[in-house]
Amino acid sequence: MNTAPLIKDYHTPSILVSIKEAKEFIEDLLKENNNNKVYYTRHKATFTQEEEKEIILEIENIQDEIDYYETCISHIQQTYEDNPESRYGYSLISTNPSGDNKEEEEKEVVHPVSEKNDELEGKINRIEEVVYQLVGGLFNHETQFGIIDSHNACLFGRESSSSIGNQSVYPTTRQGDANEEEIRLLKLQVSKLEGTVNILMQLLSEKINK
Repeated sequence: MNTAPLIKDYHTPSILVSIKEAKEFIEDLLKENNNNKVYYTRHKATFTQEEEKEIILEIENIQDEIDYYETCISHIQQTYEDNPESRYGYSLISTNPSGDNKEEEEKEVVHPVSEKNDELEGKINRIEEVVYQLVGGLFNHETQFGIIDSHNACLFGRESSSSIGNQSVYPTTRQGDANEEEIRLLKLQVSKLEGTVNILMQLLSEKINK
């Protein structure tokens, strides 16, 4: 037999009681507490301070036990369907397959979704930051500004306000453009040196032939 809907005894949790038994406990406890309150009211003037504390504590303890059983019954009634034919007064089949109440379901379903959304949002922000840095490092900010703005507009979902024109769509980087210019100058210098060498060789040849 499924014991999930049974209630643990207040004083001995290893013992399980039915909802009917719990209601009987509540009735007896209410009577006992009512008698205690009447007795306390009638004889309050004769109590010592210690006796007054003891009876007040007794009333509070009984009320705690009543609250415990009422809370358990309420939880079962919200979780399981009423069934007058059952010896327990309710069906052993839970109306909630997980056996949890609505608040617990929200913790299991809604909260993880919210946490997952936060996690994905953080991941997207980090990806955007990395791609933004890569775009800025791959393209030359002077000769390829239009390309950089176009990629950043696509990345952040806005329209580009810059014109690409004749700019190369291939990343050249600042270092690449600087190296290209340096190579061009070196080639120019080499070409001049080759021209000078040719002239010198020609003059030397003419001098030898004389």
